[in-house]
Amino acid sequence: MAEPTGRKLWGLTVRFREGSLLSMLEQPSLDALGMRWRARNYPLGSLMINADDPERDVWFLLTGAAKATVFTENGREVAFLGLAPGDCFGEFSAIDQAPRSSSVVAQTDCIAARISATAFRDLVSERPDFSFALCRILVAKLRGMTERMTDISALTAPQRAAREVLRLARANRLGTSDRARIATPPTQLEIAGYLSTNRETVAREMGRMLKAGLIRREGRSLIVPSITALEEDITLDALNSTGV
Repeated sequence: MAEPTGRKLWGLTVRFREGSLLSMLEQPSLDALGMRWRARNYPLGSLMINADDPERDVWFLLTGAAKATVFTENGREVAFLGLAPGDCFGEFSAIDQAPRSSSVVAQTDCIAARISATAFRDLVSERPDFSFALCRILVAKLRGMTERMTDISALTAPQRAAREVLRLARANRLGTSDRARIATPPTQLEIAGYLSTNRETVAREMGRMLKAGLIRREGRSLIVPSITALEEDITLDALNSTGV
């Protein structure tokens, strides 16, 4: 995917992640959405949505980063989805009227906006570009879940960790280059939660990739110098593990 897309909002240029719902909207639909939502600031660590909450509003992340997370019966937090500017969340409950399936927590200081489920469904009915963008987002989420389920059944834990870094790199590609900058990467513990493994396994695989030059750190960001090289490393490892 390309670098964040600059769009006009409230007379200002706001940068949305390429491939996010807001980045795909035509300007009239973005303007119509902006007239209906309520925006506010959320400090780092704020609970934006609580699992099982009965409200059905749909949310849009405008700035910052957030994560969708669930808690197991023994209280362990499992973060499973990172959210970037332009992403929407809470749309499942607006569509099927079921309770929230996860919580959303601000990973940085954020600005987020929300609209009622009724206003959301009106936009889906009235604006074809909005409904098609929503379809693309839902398909992408389904594909992502299918890939992860396949990985869990077919790959070792270190291989799953490498594949997760590759997914993040592809989602944060710098323009049309082969490089990626993951500005707010998930922690090793969060990646372990995504992949049904432990932090130590993720740490070892990240260490291997760092030593091989496949990734590097720049401040809080994670840099992938060559997405192609990372893809080739993962393919070679898979071939070696099967004895091909």
